[in-house]
Amino acid sequence: MFRIDMHSHILPGCDHGSDSVETSVAQVKRAYAAGVRAIHLSSHYYNHKDDIESFLNRRNRCYNKLMDTLDSDIKDSVKFVLGAEVTLEVELANEADLAALAIGDTRNILIEMPDMRWTDWTYNALYEIGVRHNLKPLIAHVDRYDQKQCAKLYEMGLNIQVNASAFSSIFTRGKMLKLFHGGIAHVIGSDVHGKEAKEYDQYEKALHYLSVHEEEIMENAAKILGI
Repeated sequence: MFRIDMHSHILPGCDHGSDSVETSVAQVKRAYAAGVRAIHLSSHYYNHKDDIESFLNRRNRCYNKLMDTLDSDIKDSVKFVLGAEVTLEVELANEADLAALAIGDTRNILIEMPDMRWTDWTYNALYEIGVRHNLKPLIAHVDRYDQKQCAKLYEMGLNIQVNASAFSSIFTRGKMLKLFHGGIAHVIGSDVHGKEAKEYDQYEKALHYLSVHEEEIMENAAKILGI
């Protein structure tokens, strides 16, 4: 089973991740060196300042620019799956074509939780995304959130993604290991942004700590990506 990165900001100029094609190529090369052979291209989507059509057009332009630049050996060896990191906002569930932001050809969608105290609307919005749009949220970088607030997410049986950087900190490593040991967390991502791509050092370190679960994690990732 090859390695999969479930959360990345590799597309050049698509969001505040990669700032250039050169940065994107460096990120992909570092991912390849870490054994990654499939990457979810999850550029940020914000409902309050973008619309889906313009986002998709920008994403496609950035994707084509990257594909035109990558060496053929890497391009032929790594599977790139288009998606988005969709920030949960009050009006998000009212979007008519939310499924266009899903991961690849699946009904899974990467959701970033809001940077505020979660109330009933938060969980109701996730429910509406599931029922009205027939989409299953994958909750992004759950390690960043208050774990008491996350308890309800876990009870809802949602797919859970953890950032590799969580395993570099003694304050979060144990908590995240417990989530994987209990089958509550399912996949990891680099959440790569910078040109140095230090996030892939963290990615390799995370998989060292998760070695007993690595095969299951990659099987989960392949299923969520639809590959």
